[in-house]
Formats: sequence, C-alpha cells, structure tokens
Amino acid sequence: MNPDRFLALISCSETPRSQFDAIISAGRRHGLEPALLRGRLCVLVHEDAASKAADDGAGLIVGASFPRSRIGRIAGAASGGPSRSVFFSDMWGGFVAFRIDDRQQSIDVTRDPSGMAPCLVARQGGAIWLFSDLETAIAAGLSVPAMDWTALGRYLAFPHVPTQETCLAGVEKVLPGMRLRISRDGSMSQICAWSPWAYTRNDSRIRRYDDAVRLLRAEVLSSVGAWAARSSHIMLELSGGLDSSIIAACLRDLGASFSCVTFATDDPAGDERRQAGLVASALGARLHEVKLDAAGASLAPRSRQRTPAPQAISWRAMIDSGVRGAIDEAGADMLFSGGGGDNVFCYLTTAAPAADALRAFGPGPCFARAARDVATLHRASVWRAARYALRKVYWAKPKLWPRNIAFLMPGVAPASPPAHLWFTENTGAPPGKLEHTASIASAVSVSDGGERDLDVQVCYPLLSRPLIELCLGIPSWMWVSGGRNRAVARDAFSNLLPAETIARRTKGDLTGLIAGIYREHKSEIEALLMEGRLAREGILDREAVFACMRQAGPFPDASFTQLVTLAGVEYWIQSFGA
Repeated sequence: MNPDRFLALISCSETPRSQFDAIISAGRRHGLEPALLRGRLCVLVHEDAASKAADDGAGLIVGASFPRSRIGRIAGAASGGPSRSVFFSDMWGGFVAFRIDDRQQSIDVTRDPSGMAPCLVARQGGAIWLFSDLETAIAAGLSVPAMDWTALGRYLAFPHVPTQETCLAGVEKVLPGMRLRISRDGSMSQICAWSPWAYTRNDSRIRRYDDAVRLLRAEVLSSVGAWAARSSHIMLELSGGLDSSIIAACLRDLGASFSCVTFATDDPAGDERRQAGLVASALGARLHEVKLDAAGASLAPRSRQRTPAPQAISWRAMIDSGVRGAIDEAGADMLFSGGGGDNVFCYLTTAAPAADALRAFGPGPCFARAARDVATLHRASVWRAARYALRKVYWAKPKLWPRNIAFLMPGVAPASPPAHLWFTENTGAPPGKLEHTASIASAVSVSDGGERDLDVQVCYPLLSRPLIELCLGIPSWMWVSGGRNRAVARDAFSNLLPAETIARRTKGDLTGLIAGIYREHKSEIEALLMEGRLAREGILDREAVFACMRQAGPFPDASFTQLVTLAGVEYWIQSFGA
C-alpha cells in the first residue's frame, strides 16, 4: 500500500468550514491529519506520508521529492519546504503538488511525470475531492462509484493508453506530468505541466555516443541513490534481465543495503533463477527464490483495495505473495522494481531508429550504419530495414498504441485510441522519438495506480524524471548501436555486471504459468465470462469466448491469457457490488 496517502477537499461553498470539519473528523479515524488548510482547500495526509509545505504557506507537496541536483552517493532528500519559485520545475520524485494562486483565485494540482504518486478526482456534495486511492476517499465519505461500462470497453481495447477517464463514473485521473487547474467557479481543466518534447528537440540532442554512455551511468546512479536514501533495507525484484540488474549494480556501487527476490515456474521459460543468481553472486547480494505454481493461483483478488480500473490479475497476486514472504524475512521497508526500464531505455521493435537517422542526416553513412544496426537487431536484411525506415519517414502514419479487440463485441472498441495531451499537436518529432515517448507514456501504467498487495512502498527508479529527460535526449539510433537493443544502457554498466548479463537478449516468460492457471480454472473462467456482467452489458462476445474455450488441442496463440485477464476483470467488477 502506498504510504503517501492523501485526501483533499476543494469547497465550492463560500463558507467551507463545516465541510472541512466533517472531512477532518472522518480522516482522523483513518490516520489522516490536516497538512494544509487555506481558503477553499483542505489537504489531509496520512501519518506515514512524506510531505513538505511551501515557505509561503500556499502550497504542499505530498510524496517523495528531491532537488534537481546530482546526488552521486546516497544522500537525503531535500530538506526544508519548497519555495514558490522551485515548487515544481526544480523538484522531482514521486509526488502530487498542491498550489493556491490567490491572485487568479485558482488551485493547481500537479503530478510529477513518474506516475509513482497517483491522484484521482471526483465531485460530491458541493466539493471537489482529490485523493491518492479509492479506499481512502470511500472511508472518508465518498460514495462508492458506479461502473462506466463504455469507458471499461475503451480500457479493454487500449489498456496501455493513459487517459483522464477511469472505468468508474464520475472519477477521473490527473495524469502524470499534468496540472489540474480548478477555477473559482469549480471548473476544471488539465494542461501539461511537463512536456517530453522539450527534450527531443534537435538542440537538446546528445551528439556523441560516449557522452550518452557517461551521462546515462551518472543519472541512473543519481536517481537510484536518491530513492535508496529513503530505505534502510531494499528488496529488489531481480529477473537477471538488463533493467533490474542495472538497479542491482547501482545499489551495490552506492553501498545501499539490499536483498533480491526472483521467481521460477515449472516452464523453463519462466525460470529466472540462473540469470538472477549470476547477478546476485557477482554483486554479493542475497537472493530469495520464489516458486510460482499455477495450482495455488486464485482468480479472485486477495487484496480488498479497489482501484479505478482493473488491476488485479492472478499471476500478480502470486508474485506479491512470494514477495511479501521475502520482504518479511529480510526486514525490507521498500520494494524496488525495474518496471519501465525497457520503455525509458528506448526498447523499440521497429525500424524507427533508422528512420530518425535518415531524417537527421539524409541518405548517407549515418543512415546506412543505423539501417545496418536495425537489420542486425531484427535479423533482417539491410535493404529491408532501409525500406521500412523510408516508409516511416515519408509515408507511414505512426501507430503508437496497439488495439486489442479479442473477445470484444463489435462496436465496443473505438477505431482510434483515446487522446493524450502529449500527442494532441504536431510536435515535429521523428518516428523513433514519437514511439519512444509513447512507450514512456505507457510505462506509467506500471506505476500509476497499480496497487500491489504489499505493506511497503513500491518504487520504480528507472521512471525517475531526470532519467526520462536524459533518455529522451539520446537519439534513437544510439540505442541500437551495434545491433543491440538498449545499447547505451548496456555499455554504461558493462564494467559492473557479468558479461553474460550485459549481452542477454532474452526475457523471462510467464506464458507457461498463465496457461497452467487457465487449465486449473477453466470451468470457473467459463462461468464468469459466459454469465458475467461483461457479457450482459454487451462488452464481451459470448460466442467468441465459447468457441475458443471449446476448441480441442493447444491454443494456436496466447488467447488464453486474455481469457484469464477478462476473468480477473469480472472479479474487479464484483468488488464494487456491480
């Protein structure tokens, strides 16, 4: 559970005191205390939450915040309250910032771009409610929201597109990097407080590969060090892949106290013990091994934490159960994850890096080198890589968000993804940077509101704002140098990790585990989907589900994964009494 819980009320009344008294009384019963009470705004924060008040008393940051300076070695977070001038632009971390503008008679609520500090908004009883999580707000008096079935259909079609809407009627989300402005009359609008395009411009581009390697190493160490300073002992989810291994190397280099946990399934593709053990042994770190067994899985979520969109999936619950045991055994007070690393380190699976080189340099040696790197990476011919790059530059329309219509009724899934404020205007960014930025936007679905069933804070250091900004400034063709994905990151940490880890291209795969869960719970899944609310609301195609579940022999694709996921969605719907 996120310790940085908060509840804020913006009154639309000229005399808000009675509303504030009621919310303060309700909040105190659940460990929330007033941290900012001024004008129409009342902000309550949990007793375990990190918070800093502005020097002028007109603002508050809830969550972890650090100054915009390199840390290098483990050092404490920023001390003292943020002044008006540095309230957002000079701070980074995982926070929500409240700011009262007396002159404009407005209130600004700003989220940092990492997504590690959720913020939801709803209206009720002549007031605007802002809160870190649904359970905190409901406990304080917010009515349990109803389902928004149309929004749920859109979510199932585009689950990785961050949107303001949730799957609950009347509940919206302040998106990472956005600012919600609430005017005196109660009207609300979201604007970009942070934009990725300032870091993708040609004048922001890093020119030399060696500089990219050097700067990336320093920034990853700095970001990991800042987060590590908040913990006495860290538990790291270590797969032995590049991203989590880089975090492990940083923790060892910084002198942090940490242990690691890894997972294994009966399917060899899901057994990460050898790769994780290789890294842990090289770094001298203790490794906890957790066996994931489909026979012990439950489709119904263990956690009672309701979320604004479906989050609980059976294999995540199994992982969290194993992580809890490792955390308790090690006495850890924070969990680190490498989630989002692929996105930030520009792991693209298209010819976009060669297309970017073509746009930047024309059809010369730089483009030829990038096309050769893309061809090597994807085991294709140089001519094919060059042809796809040409199409991306001159003809192809960017497709940034995949659309999933499996088992959905016709008309449920919109033809195009929901709009995101970063992509509503012509940015002029080349194809690779468009794809890189969309991938980073998708990464916050990992950290944003994905409530895990753990008693410690979950941190995603590779989604730190300074690191995102630096990586956006590294040209996409550098990331595929030598025909390797995430090449800059590999070279930045090549002397801190085993050569086999640096060279590793494969990833652990839970497909075998999910197939086992499907087999173990097939009758339960069929009953949920054939008789559940998704089908009754016209979202789920019963005939398609029935035909798929009745076919003989192994599945020709991974459609069973979607069936298990949809069964979890049915249990999520039930958690709201719908």
